[in-house]
Amino acid sequence: MKRAMVFAVAAAVAVLAGCGSKDSDVEQLRAEQRQALSRLDEQVRALSAEVRRMREDLRELDGDLFALKGQYDYAPVARAGDGPRTGTATGGGSVASGPAVEEVPVEPIEANVEILAAELAKTRAEVKTLSQAYAADKELEELRDPRRTWEAMGDAEQLASRLDRLAQAHVASIEDETTRDQFLADIARVKDEIAIRANTSREEQLEAQKAELAERLTTETNERRREWVQRQLDALSGEDEEAIERQLGFALRGENGRQVGELARKYDISRDTLRDNGLQSFGGFGGGRVERRGGGR
Repeated sequence: MKRAMVFAVAAAVAVLAGCGSKDSDVEQLRAEQRQALSRLDEQVRALSAEVRRMREDLRELDGDLFALKGQYDYAPVARAGDGPRTGTATGGGSVASGPAVEEVPVEPIEANVEILAAELAKTRAEVKTLSQAYAADKELEELRDPRRTWEAMGDAEQLASRLDRLAQAHVASIEDETTRDQFLADIARVKDEIAIRANTSREEQLEAQKAELAERLTTETNERRREWVQRQLDALSGEDEEAIERQLGFALRGENGRQVGELARKYDISRDTLRDNGLQSFGGFGGGRVERRGGGR
């Protein structure tokens, strides 16, 4: 395991060193994110207009309800144009007759309320759907952010959550039931090992790293690599606390990334799938057919 950690550190250095050559990829990603946000902004504006229209309809309906209530309370009402009339009552008496009246049909208020309730329910559903879509797009944007991914690779809680997301996203693509079970078991194992590393004391991490680098010096034959290992060992043995913390964090992320890379290769997980789930692989990817857009394996 110690040898693997040193290899992971070296691989991580190579990855970071190559970041400068991927500026175009990062810019393309940012452009895609801007386009997605623009689309969402248009949808939000459209929904806002719909909500304003619904509010106007509600005000009109409120007026209608008020008028209906007046008719309901005061019916029957006099017919316009009817004047006073006189008539003869039984027994020869003369009586004055008031205006003739008619029954005014009153439209049931309940029907209007039901229509309003249905429209409101429809609007709420549309708002909820749009909110969920916006939240999902925003989450994906954050997961694809290389800086956030680098931070998460050193955070056991975030990394466990992202591995759970990866498991949910990728397990459906595995047809063989036995392989699916093994994939989920490997995800759980990696999460356990990440948690163990996160709970290792700083002193234990420091001693383990120093011992690993010292062993590497005795076996490394390439002079440039030996110089690099020696610089790392000197940094860990020095008094610059920031440099030590930086080196330990780098080693931790390197080991976590190495294990993610093993999962990717074993289960044919593409670089795009890892990126969409906020993960970084050190040591390779699976599923080359996704990264090479427009081409084959």
